[in-house]
Amino acid sequence: MSAASDYSSRAQIAIAAIAGRPSSRQRLGEAFWTLLAGLFTVIALVPLLLVIGYVLYRGFERLDFEVFVSLPPTPLGEGGGFANALIGTVVMVGIGAGISVPFGILAAIYLVEFSPDRIARWIRFATNVLSGVPSILIGVALGWFFSSPTRFRSLFTIMLPLGSGRSVLRQTWMS
Repeated sequence: MSAASDYSSRAQIAIAAIAGRPSSRQRLGEAFWTLLAGLFTVIALVPLLLVIGYVLYRGFERLDFEVFVSLPPTPLGEGGGFANALIGTVVMVGIGAGISVPFGILAAIYLVEFSPDRIARWIRFATNVLSGVPSILIGVALGWFFSSPTRFRSLFTIMLPLGSGRSVLRQTWMS
């Protein structure tokens, strides 16, 4: 191997490192971890698909139009359906869309047409943060924040009768 070809191969490796192309060892490691992630995905999905398949196999004979339009059964009754759940879902989605869609459209018009650049930057930042965080986490955090004052009041309300009960019992036993 000549010095020129050795220099050429080293230059190609340096250029590949600068350009961000992974080496063969990095590609092998990435292939290994991709294969391992795929294997664990299959391991996680097989039981889920088996349960879904079993439920569909056993319950498909009961799935007809009557199930979707009938009300739930009485406590001791048989049959029934889940019309209440479907109607409730449609109503909740309708209310949510009726509130959020006009608000979102008006906010977008304000941001594009009227807001100063400084305010628009902050609103875009807040929008990106809110769209990047799952809504369940935001709900838990806000629920924790807003229920904190009432949580302590509830604890006080529970402890008040217990504390006064001890003193009443002590007074009756001592007299």
